[in-house]
Amino acid sequence: MRSRVIALSLLAPLLLVPAPSSAAPSSEKAGPAHHRPEVGACYDYGVRGLNGLTGPKNEVSCDESHRAITVAAPLIDADFSDREDPVIFEKAGARCYRAAYKAVGGTHEIRALTAYSIGYYVPTKAEIDKGARWVRCDLLLFGGERLMPLPDPYLPATPDDSVALCLVDQYEAGTVCARDHKYRATGVVTIKGDDYPTDARFDRIGQRRCDTRTTTDDYIWRWPNEQAWDAGKHLLTCYSRTKS
Repeated sequence: MRSRVIALSLLAPLLLVPAPSSAAPSSEKAGPAHHRPEVGACYDYGVRGLNGLTGPKNEVSCDESHRAITVAAPLIDADFSDREDPVIFEKAGARCYRAAYKAVGGTHEIRALTAYSIGYYVPTKAEIDKGARWVRCDLLLFGGERLMPLPDPYLPATPDDSVALCLVDQYEAGTVCARDHKYRATGVVTIKGDDYPTDARFDRIGQRRCDTRTTTDDYIWRWPNEQAWDAGKHLLTCYSRTKS
């Protein structure tokens, strides 16, 4: 099963996947918007809630502690017979990222140094049979193997370790730097051009330019997926080693 959790600032989906969806009461009519989730709805679920294809139901008041908020629910012209078809997110991804970027605020450079992610979910089979053709996109904040409560505001005036981006390990998930980690995002490289670079070009840029954006001899870099790029994030993020 493909991952349904996409970091705002990492190359690849995290190692977790999403779970029946909450829908706006005005979306009962059959058609593409059938049971379409309500943008702005808040939820309090943890990592277990990511283990399905459709989003967790446990909606809470946004005035209460919550670990997810729906930032977009775009209608998608795609075949939903295979709910794991990557084409579905490929068509929805850029819109999901733009909505997440707008919700978090700040610039691409600032957001690239935070641990915010998006989780995306698709309708149930019963909803698809009623014509539903949407993707639910939730804003998340990762703390390694757990989801963190979303702060208010999402970006403090001076972003600190409660939202700053670190890596649990070179090959593992992102986390807020307040939790155990081995790498910290310490800089970004802006990439010119509109065409999505090849992996080889991203690597060349990281090798050539991350040395001035990191604080240790041991450093790595990560780049956005194509949907994040299409949403305007033309950056590569550089990470400095923090623990052996």
